[in-house]
Amino acid sequence: MVRNLAYLVFAGVAVGAAIVHGHWTERWRPAPAVDEAVARLARLPRNVGDWQATDIPLTQEELKAAKIAGYVQRRYENVRNRQAVSVILVCGRPGPIAVHTPDICFAGAGYRALTTPGDFALEYGTPTREASFKTMRMQRENAAFPTELRIFWAWGAEGRWQAPANPRLSFARQSALYKLYVFREKPADDAIRPEDDPCVLLLRQLLPEMDLALFAER
Repeated sequence: MVRNLAYLVFAGVAVGAAIVHGHWTERWRPAPAVDEAVARLARLPRNVGDWQATDIPLTQEELKAAKIAGYVQRRYENVRNRQAVSVILVCGRPGPIAVHTPDICFAGAGYRALTTPGDFALEYGTPTREASFKTMRMQRENAAFPTELRIFWAWGAEGRWQAPANPRLSFARQSALYKLYVFREKPADDAIRPEDDPCVLLLRQLLPEMDLALFAER
C-alpha cells in the first residue's frame, strides 16, 4: 500500500510537471492567446486624469532577451504637481513573464535592496476592487546623490492583479500573462507612506483603464 501510494504521488508529480512544462512552453495551447493579449495593449489610453504620458521604447534586443511579446513603457507626469512615475507593462507567455522580479532586475542595473519585498493591497475603481502588489525600496550603488526607487509590481490574469509568492507556479496554466511595474525615483529622506505614494495615486486612476483595455470583452 505504501509503495502504491508513493508511486501515485511521484507519478502525479511527474504528470503535473509535464503539464506545467507544456503550458510554459506553449506545447498544448495556441499562440493566438498571446497575440490577442498583445493586441489589447493598444487599447490603453495615453493619459489618465491629471497624468500625461510619454512613451519610452524598448530595443528589440531587450524584448528578445526578456521574451516579451508586447509592452507599453511610459513616463507619467502629473500636470498639477509635476510628480513623475514610470510604468512598464509587458505581456507574453507565463514562463518568462512570471520571472525577473524587480529585486533581481534592478539589482542587475546597479541597485541594492533597502527593504525586502512586502505585500501591498490597493483598492480602486467603482465598484471597489482590490489589487495585490509587491513593493520595495532600492538604492543605486555609488550614486553621487542618495536617491531611492519605490517600486510596485503585480501580474495580471483573469481580470485580476495579483502578486503571489510563487508567480511562475501560480500562473503556469494561463494562456498569456501581463506583468506591471510602477516605480519612481525619490529623495532618500522622502518619508511618504506607500499608500500615499504618487505611484499609488496614479495606479488608482490607471488600473480601471487597464482592466477595461486588457480584460473586458468587446
